[in-house]
Amino acid sequence: MGEVKGVILHSSLLFANDCDNNDTPTLRSGVDFLFRSLQFSQLQKGILIAEDLSIIKVNLLKTMSEEYSFDCFGFSVSAVDSVMDEIAVAWDDVGKKILFVVSSDNMDCWPTICDHGFLLSILDVDANGITNNQPSVDHIKKLEELPFRICLLNRKCKQVASNKVLTVGYSMKPSRQADFAKVSCKQGAIAFGFSLLVPSKISIVGGFGGMRRGGRSAETGNEVKAVG
Repeated sequence: MGEVKGVILHSSLLFANDCDNNDTPTLRSGVDFLFRSLQFSQLQKGILIAEDLSIIKVNLLKTMSEEYSFDCFGFSVSAVDSVMDEIAVAWDDVGKKILFVVSSDNMDCWPTICDHGFLLSILDVDANGITNNQPSVDHIKKLEELPFRICLLNRKCKQVASNKVLTVGYSMKPSRQADFAKVSCKQGAIAFGFSLLVPSKISIVGGFGGMRRGGRSAETGNEVKAVG
C-alpha cells in the first residue's frame, strides 16, 4: 500500500445493510464520524454514486457531500474506465495515490480498480467473506477505523524516505475535535477518536498533546500514557 492523497467511498458502504432502496435512508454506523474526520483534511475526497441508487439516497449523499466538501462521481460497473478518467481529470494533482473504500459485499469490479494502480480498502461486513483472503488490500472492520488507517499508510510511506517520523496524539472532548481538526488538518493531520487505538497500535503514537503535568489530559482529566 502506498501514500494516500485522495479517498473515494463507494455509496454502498455508506448505508446500513437493512436499508432497502425504497425506504427512508439509514446511514451505516460511523458515517457521520468519518465525514467529520475527513472534512478539513488536505485529502481529496469523493463518493462513487452507484447507478442503481434511489433518488432519495442520491439526494442525501449530494447534500452530505456539499456539507463536508466531498466530490460526487457517477459510477457504473460497465464503465469503470470512464469513471477513472473523470476522476483523473478532476484530481489531476493526486495521480494514483487514491484509496478506494468499498464494502466486502459489493466487489464486482474492484479487481479492475486495482489493475488501474489505485489503492483499495475493504470494509469487511462479512467476517467469513472471501475478501479476508486478499492480503494485497487493506481491511477495516468499521468506518471509524479509516482515518487512522490512512495515517498508518502515510506514516509507512514517509518512513521509507526518513526515519524521523513522529505521530502525536491529542486526548480531548468530542466537542473540541471539530475545532482541533480545522486548525491541525492544515498541517496535514487527520482527526480520529483515541478510543479506536487498540493496544497493539498505541505504540506508533510517539507523543501526546493536551496534557497536564502527571500524564493527564488537559481536556478530559483522563490519564493517557504514550508508549514508544
